[in-house]
Amino acid sequence: MKESIVHTLFDDDGAETVALIDTNGFLVYSKGKDAERILSPLIQFSNELKSGGIITLISENKHLIATKLQSGKMLALSFSNSERTGFMRMKIGEAANYLSRIDA
Repeated sequence: MKESIVHTLFDDDGAETVALIDTNGFLVYSKGKDAERILSPLIQFSNELKSGGIITLISENKHLIATKLQSGKMLALSFSNSERTGFMRMKIGEAANYLSRIDA
């Protein structure tokens, strides 16, 4: 079930890398290239991010977004098209709500 959420963000919504990260910063499940390396900058904000909160990091050619689930895990993704930032924040929020309901 968790995997299908990751696949939807990746396949249908256009993220380049998507991952579910446990409370210790380890990948539970991911799709895309180099998920651990690409999404690692988000881990440092894990303790500061409250449940349901969303963080967005923007660099020259990558956007990283993460949200913390009720369980303490993080759902994170990367994408390159800056015009899609609002859309991706909405999609990761929807996915996080669904994952929290099934107690990811």
